[in-house]
Amino acid sequence: MKNKTLLSFLSIGAISISGISNVQASSSFSSSATIAITIDNIINATNPDDNSGVEISGLFEMADSDSAPGVGESITGDGHSSTEFVGGKNLSQTFSAMGNVNNGSVDSYYQTLGNLKFNNHSSDSYTISFSMDYTLETSVAGAFATNTVSLDYSSNSGDIGGFAEVSADSSLNLSEQMTDNISFTINLDGFQSDIFFADIAINSYAEASAVPLPAAGWLMLSALIFLRRFQLS
Repeated sequence: MKNKTLLSFLSIGAISISGISNVQASSSFSSSATIAITIDNIINATNPDDNSGVEISGLFEMADSDSAPGVGESITGDGHSSTEFVGGKNLSQTFSAMGNVNNGSVDSYYQTLGNLKFNNHSSDSYTISFSMDYTLETSVAGAFATNTVSLDYSSNSGDIGGFAEVSADSSLNLSEQMTDNISFTINLDGFQSDIFFADIAINSYAEASAVPLPAAGWLMLSALIFLRRFQLS
C-alpha cells in the first residue's frame, strides 16, 4: 500500500515538473521611423529669383506586397505583428511596426519607399538645397528577439548616397535610437531631372522559448527518485 501511495505521489510530482518545464516565455519587438524633408533654398543661376522652371514632388508609400522585398510576415503559434504608416504625397512620413509571441515565432519584414523628384522644365540652371530629419528607434523584450530599422537614401544621379541603421537584440542591447539632420544639394542644368530616394526597412524576429525548470524542481525530483529507490528496497 505504501508503495502504491508513493508511486502515485511520484507521478503527480513528475507531471507537475513536466508542466513547469513546458512553460513558454514570451518575446516582443517594437520599432519606429520618422522622416521629414524640407526644401531649404532654390537658386536660379541664370535668372535670379525666377523659380518657375522647377517642379518638385514627393511621395512616401508602403512597398507593394507582390514585389521584392515587399511586405510580409511568417508566423507559427500565436505570433502577431502589425504596422502603422502615415505618408503619401507629402514630404514626411511616420512608420512603425510591433509584434509579440507567446508560443512559436513571428518573423516580419516591412518596407516603405520614398522619393523626391526634381524636374527642370527650363533652360536655366538651378541649385536646390534640401535637408532630411529622421529618427530611428528599435527595442525588444523577452527571451529571444531581434529588431532592425534601417534607412537607405540615394539619388538617381549618384551624387548622394548613405545608410543608417539601429538594431536591438535580447542578448545584447535591448533598445537603440538614432536622430540626425542631413543637408543635400542637387544641381540641375537646363531640362535636367533627378530623384532622391529614401527607403525604410523594418526587419524583426521574436521567438517564445521554454522556461528552464527551477532549481527547486530539480531538487524535488532528485529527492523523489531517492525516496522511490529507498522504498522499493
